Amino acid sequence: MKGVKETYLETLWGDSTDNATLEDVQIAISKLKKMDDEHAAFWVGIENGGESILEIHKDLTIIAVFEDDPKNEITKQGVDWKEIENLYRLFLNGELSEVKALLKEGE
Repeated sequence: MKGVKETYLETLWGDSTDNATLEDVQIAISKLKKMDDEHAAFWVGIENGGESILEIHKDLTIIAVFEDDPKNEITKQGVDWKEIENLYRLFLNGELSEVKALLKEGE
């Protein structure tokens, strides 16, 4: 699924950005690393008729929900911040099947 229509980024510490970009994600990652554990998460959503969400926590827990299967939440422990940034790069480019495949690796 390419051709992302609308994106947003929201954080547990209260920030919100419409039309989120990879740069917005990089800024959120930088802030997330400094947050206390209670507010240590953010997510990016893509709206394209349905909604897909990719959420990350400070401890590198990844949670994803995809518009083609909204009742099936995928949870994975991330390896490092480079992996997280790569997932968001693919996600924001509309490469949702690639993101889903990477998250299901090793299940």
